Amino acid sequence: MGLFYLEGDGVPKNTKEGIRLLTEAANDGYVDSQKFLGGCYAFGEYGLKANTTEARKWFLKACEAGDTESMLMMAMAYEIGEIGVQKNINEAKKWYRKAADLGDKTALARLKELGE
Repeated sequence: MGLFYLEGDGVPKNTKEGIRLLTEAANDGYVDSQKFLGGCYAFGEYGLKANTTEARKWFLKACEAGDTESMLMMAMAYEIGEIGVQKNINEAKKWYRKAADLGDKTALARLKELGE
């Protein structure tokens, strides 16, 4: 429902209500909402100010739930030094390995490119 409010799809557009609903869902453990909020905070979307602490928090919650896309986001953040983390190739490899172990082919390819 939060996405419908953000986009005004079938309901009047209301970004505050959309973010509220997505945050509620994320707090209830809904992984797609956690990942979505991570992106919103990382890039300052839908009226949210960019906030690297919040972005990492939501991506890490999604990672804990086994979301490989969020693991890739964390790996890339460490690989290039984004969303408030220092560049750290070993930490990047750790996140790529976690995603690869869950079958993510992009993560496996990045590990090979990084010499793993």
